[in-house]
Amino acid sequence: MRFFSLLLLLASLPALVSAALEFEQTRIDFKPPDDARSVDVEFRFKNTGKDPVKVAEVVTSCGCTVPKLDKKDYAPGETGILKVHFEIGGRQGLQSKGITVRTDAGDQALQLVVDLPQRLVIEPRLLVFTPKQTAEQTLNLAFRTDAPVSNVALSDAPQPFVIALVTDKAGHDYTVSVKLLGKPTADQRATIFVRSKGASGIDYTDAFYLRYAP
Repeated sequence: MRFFSLLLLLASLPALVSAALEFEQTRIDFKPPDDARSVDVEFRFKNTGKDPVKVAEVVTSCGCTVPKLDKKDYAPGETGILKVHFEIGGRQGLQSKGITVRTDAGDQALQLVVDLPQRLVIEPRLLVFTPKQTAEQTLNLAFRTDAPVSNVALSDAPQPFVIALVTDKAGHDYTVSVKLLGKPTADQRATIFVRSKGASGIDYTDAFYLRYAP
C-alpha cells in the first residue's frame, strides 16, 4: 500500500514542477545618484512551464522595499514584471534587500543590492563609561559629501549624559563631547540622533550610542 502511494506521488511530480516563473535576473545591482530619495527597479520574468502559475504573495526582508505586481496569474509562455520600490531614507553604504516570490509552483528568491554613498562616518559609534572611566569622551562626525550639509544638530541627551556639538569645519566635520553628570549607580543607555540637511534639501537622521556600565 505504501509502495503504491509512493508511485502515485512520483507520478504527480512532473505536473507540480512543470510550471515555473523564470526571471531574467535574480539579482539587480543599482547605484543611484547622490541626491536620489528612492530607487525603482524591475524584475522581468516568464512562465516557461506548461501549466498556469499563480503568485500567492511577494515578501521582502525590509519594510523600505515594496514590491508590486499588476496581476497574480500567468499562463504558459506569458511574461510579467515585478516592480520593486526602495526608499533610501537615511540609509547609507551597501544595502542588500531580499525579495521572495511565492507561487503554487515554488518559491523564487531575488535580491536588490543598492550602493549608496557613505554620507556620514561616526567614529566611534558607541561610547562606554564605567566607574573607572568617567572622564569626558569625544567622537567625530565626518560628512563625506562634496557639498556641505547644513542644520547639523543633536537630539537631547538624557541624564546622566551631557553632550555638546563643536564645529571643526562647517558642513563637513564636527566633534561631539560627552560628559557624565554625577555618579550613576545603575546601567544607563542612550541613543543620540544626528540630524542634518543635505545640499539637495533632504533631511537625514543618523545615530550614535552612549552607555554607562557599572
